[in-house]
Amino acid sequence: MKFKNHFVLGILLMIFTSYAHAGVVILAGPSADDVDTVAPTLVNLVSASAGTIQDLDISIDLDADCCGYDNTVILTHVDTGTFAVLWWDSLIPGGGGDGGPINFGDVLGVTFDDEAANAFEDVPDGSYPVPPGSYRPFDPLSVFDGESLLGTWQLSIQNTGCCANEGDDLLGWSIIATVDEFSKEITDGNDIDGQDGIDLAVE
Repeated sequence: MKFKNHFVLGILLMIFTSYAHAGVVILAGPSADDVDTVAPTLVNLVSASAGTIQDLDISIDLDADCCGYDNTVILTHVDTGTFAVLWWDSLIPGGGGDGGPINFGDVLGVTFDDEAANAFEDVPDGSYPVPPGSYRPFDPLSVFDGESLLGTWQLSIQNTGCCANEGDDLLGWSIIATVDEFSKEITDGNDIDGQDGIDLAVE
């Protein structure tokens, strides 16, 4: 089921406001429709918090119906050029859109965390949807450790498999960063569609 963007953003605001606590910064990213395109869909979030990252996780809600597996999803810190692949269809055994052993649909309530017990590439075949929970991404998110949280963070979603333009929707995404320095501030960022992303840091 697809939700209106303003409704999803409102829910995200309530969630990250409730769960933010000392030492942790939660950045709630904007939604985007029809992201499973041949050209990458780029969704930006601007952080005004300059704390140094000690640990970083990312949660994603992707309404992908039948074919979440044929997307490639990458998180990039634009200011530094550092990036991590969360999942990549050609790295999934049998991926590349050939209907291999791992097929999955919606990715809802999923958090990518280096410390998770299970790797995302080990998601059971035929997961419609992917079981909610925490998974290790294809690339370790520790590549961001030691960098400032300040600047533009970009989520790239691209259909690199068999079935582009099926109407996959990014309902929301959040960066959860443990930082050693933080301040209290709320700022707006903009994605390519002109929607607002929200940045929150707390003392």
